[in-house]
Amino acid sequence: FGSSDFGTSQRYCCFVALWMSGLAEPIADDWMDADTAVLLPQHKNCEGSATIGARRRLIFVPVLATLAALVACHFSWPAGRLAVSTDEVLMVAAASKGANKTAPLEKQVLTDKATSDPRNYSFAVLPNGLQVLNIRDKQSLKAAFAVAVRAGSYDDPENLPGLAHFCEHMLFLGTKKFPKPSGFDKFMSKSGGSDNAYTAREVTVYFAELSAAASAEGLDRFADFFRAPLFDKRFVEKEVHAIDSEHAKNVQSPFRRIYEVMNSLANPRSPVSRFFTGDKGTLYDAPKKNGSNPVDALKVYFEKRYCPSMMRVVTFGPSPLDEQLRAASGAFASIERGGAACANNSRNFSEPEPWPAERKRKWLTVKGTQPQAQLWIQWFLPDVVNDFLSLPLNYIDYLFGYRGVNSLSRVLEDSLGLAASCEVSIDGASTGTSFFFIVTLTERGAHHHKLVIDVVFAYLAKVAHAGVDKQLYQTIADIAQLQWDWGEPADASSAASDLAERMTRLPPEHLLSGDECIRKPNPEKVAALLKMFTPRNMNVAFVNPNATNETLFKGLRVQTLPHYGVDFAVQELSDVLQDTTKAWESWLKREETISDIQAKLASKVQAAKVIPESVLLPVLPRPIKDVPKQIARDHMKAKRVDPEAEGGPTAALFGPRPRRINATEASPRSLRANAPHSRTGIVQGKRQAAEKNSSLRLQAPEIWYRSGWVTMSPKVTIQMLFRPLRLQDEPEESPFNTVLLEVYGRLLGEEMAPEMVDLTATGVDYRIGASQRGLSFSFGGFAPVLPRLVDTVLSAFNRFNGNSSLTAHSRFARIMEELREEYTTYSGMPVMYAMNDISVLLRDGRHSRKELLQALGNVSLESAAKSVGELLLSQPLQLTALAMGNLAEGEALAVINNISTSLQLPMGLSPSPLQRQGHVEYVTRVVNLTTPVEVRARNPRPGDPNDAVVVTLIVGVETVQMKVELSLLSRILSALAYDELRTSRQLGYVVNAFSSAESNVQYVSAMVQGTVLRADDVEAAIELVFTELMPKRLRNISEEEFATYVDSLRQNLLEPPTGASHEVDHFWSPVVEGGHCFELRDAMLQYLNSSHVTLQRLADSWDRLSAPRDGMRGRLVVKYFHGDVRPRPTLSEARKSWEKQGLGKEVMELLSREFNRTLVLDRADSENRARLVQEGGYFPQDLFCSLHGR
Repeated sequence: FGSSDFGTSQRYCCFVALWMSGLAEPIADDWMDADTAVLLPQHKNCEGSATIGARRRLIFVPVLATLAALVACHFSWPAGRLAVSTDEVLMVAAASKGANKTAPLEKQVLTDKATSDPRNYSFAVLPNGLQVLNIRDKQSLKAAFAVAVRAGSYDDPENLPGLAHFCEHMLFLGTKKFPKPSGFDKFMSKSGGSDNAYTAREVTVYFAELSAAASAEGLDRFADFFRAPLFDKRFVEKEVHAIDSEHAKNVQSPFRRIYEVMNSLANPRSPVSRFFTGDKGTLYDAPKKNGSNPVDALKVYFEKRYCPSMMRVVTFGPSPLDEQLRAASGAFASIERGGAACANNSRNFSEPEPWPAERKRKWLTVKGTQPQAQLWIQWFLPDVVNDFLSLPLNYIDYLFGYRGVNSLSRVLEDSLGLAASCEVSIDGASTGTSFFFIVTLTERGAHHHKLVIDVVFAYLAKVAHAGVDKQLYQTIADIAQLQWDWGEPADASSAASDLAERMTRLPPEHLLSGDECIRKPNPEKVAALLKMFTPRNMNVAFVNPNATNETLFKGLRVQTLPHYGVDFAVQELSDVLQDTTKAWESWLKREETISDIQAKLASKVQAAKVIPESVLLPVLPRPIKDVPKQIARDHMKAKRVDPEAEGGPTAALFGPRPRRINATEASPRSLRANAPHSRTGIVQGKRQAAEKNSSLRLQAPEIWYRSGWVTMSPKVTIQMLFRPLRLQDEPEESPFNTVLLEVYGRLLGEEMAPEMVDLTATGVDYRIGASQRGLSFSFGGFAPVLPRLVDTVLSAFNRFNGNSSLTAHSRFARIMEELREEYTTYSGMPVMYAMNDISVLLRDGRHSRKELLQALGNVSLESAAKSVGELLLSQPLQLTALAMGNLAEGEALAVINNISTSLQLPMGLSPSPLQRQGHVEYVTRVVNLTTPVEVRARNPRPGDPNDAVVVTLIVGVETVQMKVELSLLSRILSALAYDELRTSRQLGYVVNAFSSAESNVQYVSAMVQGTVLRADDVEAAIELVFTELMPKRLRNISEEEFATYVDSLRQNLLEPPTGASHEVDHFWSPVVEGGHCFELRDAMLQYLNSSHVTLQRLADSWDRLSAPRDGMRGRLVVKYFHGDVRPRPTLSEARKSWEKQGLGKEVMELLSREFNRTLVLDRADSENRARLVQEGGYFPQDLFCSLHGR
């Protein structure tokens, strides 16, 4: 999370995924919660993606699991399934009960792996029945391990909801061999590691990653979770409190609330309908009331479910496979087989049937928490876990998720203006598969939500008439194979956890490909599933924030969902839709022609007084054309570099640095020679036409090129950034221009995306970004398709800029409505908005939501459509470009030159004169605080019971020495803060401490979100960690332990890239910074390996930062209060709070000095940032990337 060091060392029990939303604000739609469930939020801007399908949400699955991973069920092992070579037999000691002293382990080498995958895999079964997968990555300096247990929330006793989740938490709190409750976290911290776990319905997965040098002890500690957990009753109340805080967070998730309401309609005898996270009421209050202890039930649960035959173990690292298998056997073979009930591998939860007929055909009216209404359609399908060779749901997902011209989503969004967005969610288990089609409604759509369902069933009728398109199915399979073969390997921890979960449901020979590749398309299976998309087999939820007893709930029996507090009412579908469902059934049975269906749909649209912009009946996706078959690899591999002679140690990791090339030299060769069905376009034919139009005014282009990849990929990446020249003392960016370009970006994306869908499905992607800091283009993918991509993108870009009337007013109105909702809706965690406030007050060009909302009111369609031309294209620009990968230098230069010369000024605009005094701003300005600042504001999330506090200490302009020292300090601080504030004091479920940077300025932050203390007292607790506990910790670290911290950082700095995108990221920042800082990582290694890095130096650096003897700190605090904002305490009241939290006299004197000088604000916005700039100005915009200066 935003850490400047390479691999933050802490247990991410409250892991946060920052999804870029709106104006790149790091605000999450939902939190990616790796503890009880994983929610993957909808990508707000996924246009131009090469991913098959559309916006989707995969629920309650591991982070990297794809479609088939949504189902978790028993897989029966056919006799003789494992193919074992006779020379792949390893003798290991077997300590399990009843086993021989030594027993041969048959090892199966997995060979069905991706073309680009350099790793080796082997599978074995230990004598006690435990299945093990070992992964060798020779280049990695990290190790990882994971255990997946075929036990989850469906196994909860009915009287103890959340027991499986409680077990997951308690396993981390001490074992027989390692009894200290924080021992594992501290070990992982000093080993540069991270660890986590999540509980799903039928599986619980534990995983960890750390330095390979510490893997032996790490595996021993990790395995002891499953050998001999203590389940110490002393920690029950604390850990239940943590679970309760986690559940409180889940309650705030709009998606989670509706999902739980819909599942609550399932058969009450089925676990599908039950509450499974657990909270204080189910795990502590109720057991205490009846005189029991949840730990007693926990021990029974562990004994019945956590036996070797239910466990799957994965190890990952650079060690040979045989060594890893010996280590895994030594760590896990002593676990006894367990009783017959646990060893029985045939469990599933399909009975009692979760969705019998009487539980379907329901209409739910639900009171929502978001301003926009939604329509959820849920269809019930069978369990498809055994269909991993055909992946039939991939085809159906593509049908619903396709976003091409006149597709289902485009008709709902653009033609009819009923929808703001459409997404697919697929949720599977042994209880069956729920297929959700979720439509976020516009204001018009909220009034005519039944019309949305009419369109959906008209589309399904068209699907029924057409049948399964076998050619489309095959091209989906071809693309899936292509993406799998040339995809980037997952990082160590993700690979281990993902494959451990897969082992619970896939046979070993298909572990690597089973979730990814369609090896045997099965149109009959697809057709059978499609027949289930009927009104008889669905439930519908209409979610509206305006549902009250006087409106939508009038005359209905309103229920409140226990544990979530969601108000809803249930009706029979036929009572709400009357005879409409019969018409849909008739359509699906093909009793009416498509023309008849279209006429009836037109009649309904007319009756609703909706005027279509284009077609009414969505088109079906067609087979994907030009899927690359033969891909040249002439420039795929980067040349090897001698680190002694060129570039230092990191050159051996990332290959040679890109080099500047002359922009005037272009080769007549082009990528188009390899393009299928090539058309005259940007590289060959458009340059002359472009020269007839006004061209851009470019100054001193900087073009960088590197041939090939260190990792294995035949892809190409071209990134281009056109930046305006800034004048000295130029005013800050205005919120109006910021919003103007945001609206422009969305209008452009919506105009281009439908035409680009089929092209990007062939394995290429593009991105266009526009802000006041520049215009960016990014192209990537397989070389044969790339020229057509560039041609199509630039043609569409120029056409859009040249014709402001292309955008329909209805689309503009919808986008404006979406932005208003985004600027006024706070669905993420409060602490994330507090972090955003920190950035707004420090970073030039950032604005508050309120400022953006006010500016939005002045935006017109014409002003937005012309904004890029007026604000960027007509201005003097400097081009920075980077081309990397499988293309020759001449090809790269030809493409970049032709892109830059083909960008056209819109008609009626003339280029501004060159301003020689202008310059490119390589480094964004950061405010230099001269006085402490405190923001006191109301928690922006309505109804949220938490206070949230972020305390930030500004360090200064970063240097190599500072980055290394803060990276080490951050490792120690994060574990300490988590242990004190989360584990010991239980101040909140969301606790973190880290170092990071705003532009070139480093800072240290700690955050807490919780309900235990009010914000002012939480601030004091954070200060205790900063000023008392951290110095004490640094004094007590042994030299041996400190060496472990240093080594873990060294290993992270020397970790090689796992894919091409990592190589691009490594070089793009120095390229954008004018060619500076290529040597940064080498300089950090040089300093880290020097004698200057000592424990005493670290302690001195921390003392100067956290508690200077004189003066004040650069301190910025944001406090959110639930309910009304409390008045700021007096100094006397504050000192009492500090004393109560354990702060010493010297620290209290420092805090008193700061208290008296603190500037207290009621909001974070650019107006208050201007006040801070007036007082302290900005930090220097210097880059220090070597030990000897710039």
